Amino acid sequence: MNRVKLLRASSIKGNSNGRTPFPEATRIILKTLATKDRPFTISSLETETGINRKTIEKAIELIAEWQRLTKGFHLEVEKLNRIKMIRLRKKGLLSLPEDAQRRILRTEYFPKPSEEDMILIHLYQKDATTEKRSISLETTPILRKLLKQGQIIRKKGKFYLSDEGSIVAKGAMRLYPELK
Repeated sequence: MNRVKLLRASSIKGNSNGRTPFPEATRIILKTLATKDRPFTISSLETETGINRKTIEKAIELIAEWQRLTKGFHLEVEKLNRIKMIRLRKKGLLSLPEDAQRRILRTEYFPKPSEEDMILIHLYQKDATTEKRSISLETTPILRKLLKQGQIIRKKGKFYLSDEGSIVAKGAMRLYPELK
C-alpha cells in the first residue's frame, strides 16, 4: 500500500490497530455510494474509502441481502423510555389497507377494465376453468394475445382459463366488483 493510501486509511479508520469496525465500514461505504453519483468497483471503493477490499465485499454482500429481504419495507427504530422498539413496516401502497390499494389502483391506473380483463372475467363467470367446462368464443386479436400469454387454453376449438388466467380474473373481479 502506498504512503498516501496508508495515511488516508489511517485517518478514516477509527481505532489504534488500524482496522475499521464493520458497522463503521458499512456506514462509510453506504455514504460513499449515496453521495457519489457514479458506479464503483471494489478496487475503486477501496481507494475512495481506504477500507480493506474483503471488508467492502462483505459489506456489499450484506447491503444487497438487506435490500432483497426488505423490499417494500422500511426500518423504524423508536425509543420508548429506555427501550428501543424496532420493526419493519410496509412502505408506499403496500402500507395501505387492501380496499384502499384497490381504489387507488383503479382511480389512478385502471379506471375501467381492459378487454383482456373482460374476456377473462367472462370465462371465469361461465366457470370455464377446465377442458370439460370450456366454451366457444369468437377468435379475436385479444383472445390470441391471451392464448399466447398462457392465460387462456384452447382445446378442440373451445376456450378455458389456465391457472394463471383464473388468478388474473379473480384479481380483476376484486378490482371491478360491479362486474360480478
